[in-house]
Amino acid sequence: MSLLELEYAATAPRRWISLPECSNPKEFLLPDTARLLRPPRQVLIDLGNQEPGIITSLYLIPGGRYLVTFAWNWIGVWDLGMTLSTCVEDFQPLAIVPVRYDSMFLVHPTPDGRGFRIYLSSDVDVGGSDSNDSDGSDGDHEQLSEFVIYEIYPADDHAKLERIAELQNQPRHSSFCSLSDNRLVILHDSYVKIWDFKQNTWAAWTVEANLDCLQGSAHTVKGRAIGTLDFLNPSCLT
Repeated sequence: MSLLELEYAATAPRRWISLPECSNPKEFLLPDTARLLRPPRQVLIDLGNQEPGIITSLYLIPGGRYLVTFAWNWIGVWDLGMTLSTCVEDFQPLAIVPVRYDSMFLVHPTPDGRGFRIYLSSDVDVGGSDSNDSDGSDGDHEQLSEFVIYEIYPADDHAKLERIAELQNQPRHSSFCSLSDNRLVILHDSYVKIWDFKQNTWAAWTVEANLDCLQGSAHTVKGRAIGTLDFLNPSCLT
């Protein structure tokens, strides 16, 4: 690494934080740089008897170094490096794991700020095959949602995606958001469930109307429905 590249890497966090501080809040932020990604021609993805699915979604971790990619049967975390070059070539995955991914994900930092967590959902045919292999019809199978959480510390010498929690048999087409640290909020129509995935405990409510917005902190959830406000306190999960 050259002296210029070292300076670029060392000042990256401060430059990222200063972007919104120095901009007009009424205007969109313009990109500081634009980089062209040229993926490697060959990547070993071992999924047993399955062919690797095509990447359908991307998420760039703030700061621009790590990229998360999603396909229906695998996810990968890639290290793009810290470089001044506008073209990033021959970058390799830090970790790849087989999954069953539908269409919804979140990527949030770990509580210590050193890694990040990937939240996934998928629709699963109970008693049948994976919904991504089907023709799109429900048939005679009951379809439910499954939530899975992975964690990775990309700066570790042997970084890997570790599956830290899962929640099965949830109502189909449920949505979710990360509340704080180790808690996930699951929404389905007027049903609200707060799940502490580290302790594997939860609290659930039924509210008067479908929630269309949710925000909160470590101790309070505030949900907005049409014409109503519901305040939920998840401090005593059972």
